[in-house]
Amino acid sequence: MSALSKWFKTGYDEVQKYSEELDRKQAEARNRRSFIPNLILRDGESTVIRFITDEPVTFREHYLPNAQGRKFYTCLEGVEENGEAVECPFCSSGNKPSFRGAYLVIDRGTDTWVDKDGKQQTAQNQIKIFKQGIKVLKVLDKIRSKRELTEWDIEISRTGSGTDTSYNFIPEESYSLTDKEQEQIREFKGDKTLIDVLIEEIKPVTFNEALTVLGGGRPAPRNDSGIGF
Repeated sequence: MSALSKWFKTGYDEVQKYSEELDRKQAEARNRRSFIPNLILRDGESTVIRFITDEPVTFREHYLPNAQGRKFYTCLEGVEENGEAVECPFCSSGNKPSFRGAYLVIDRGTDTWVDKDGKQQTAQNQIKIFKQGIKVLKVLDKIRSKRELTEWDIEISRTGSGTDTSYNFIPEESYSLTDKEQEQIREFKGDKTLIDVLIEEIKPVTFNEALTVLGGGRPAPRNDSGIGF
């Protein structure tokens, strides 16, 4: 047999090894959030983040304080359905969208949440969406002109609330992502690019779903790709 034949192995060690891998992935799937969480800081809070996308995906976003469930919805301006442009129902209702830019970051802080089975979960170094308005985006652009955002861990702190909110960014030591973090990113994005994953997460709801939201209902939850076994 050719010494280059590497497509198979023999023995039960591989059976046990693959079984343990499946158990691990199933446990991760049970504990995984069915969405990518947003990085949210309140007045006086801080955390350390690592940008894993260097440029923002920019869009416009509506804030609907009276909506059921989530309160923020991406504007439908520029969206086509069945080959035709649609009007944004949120805009038509008089709600004015705000300019936003979104990145993917690793949050070095520790999160605690309750999973779909009602069990409390704790995790660190979660990948999150970091969304900000024009003022913060201009600050990040200035930082990026001197050093790549993805090369540094950055301490971010928030002061104030509402329109009086400000963020402070302090770059920490520059170092490469660990092998574990790089593997985390590969598993997170699968066969997509990070930008594709981000766009999929923040894309607008459909025209009919927007009407449902304005009517006091909730849009159907987006599918969680999960893990195939």
